[in-house]
Amino acid sequence: MSGVYVRNFTNLDIQALNNRAIKNKFEPYNINTSTPYLYIIRETGGIATKAYVDGRNKSFGKNNYYNSNVGIETYLVVLGYSKIDEDVNNLTTNYSNYMDGIYDAIKTLYEI
Repeated sequence: MSGVYVRNFTNLDIQALNNRAIKNKFEPYNINTSTPYLYIIRETGGIATKAYVDGRNKSFGKNNYYNSNVGIETYLVVLGYSKIDEDVNNLTTNYSNYMDGIYDAIKTLYEI
């Protein structure tokens, strides 16, 4: 899977997650230092979008706005977690309500 990285949890990670679980009154995850942790690094600019290319590398072209305040608006919306049955149920049964809510929020934000 391109763009997906893996590492194992460290003792420090596990302690932080356990502390959060205790603080928020939920059962800690059953993880140890052999448990893989998958993560991605989202590119909100760069070569793919030409957001920062300044023309030095001719194979990438040039973005005349690379050093300005003009950029690409990016939002990450987390609607739930696939390992939590209640979240999956909410997403599958209320899909159109979620989409309508996101649509309405964007319209309100940009006064459309």
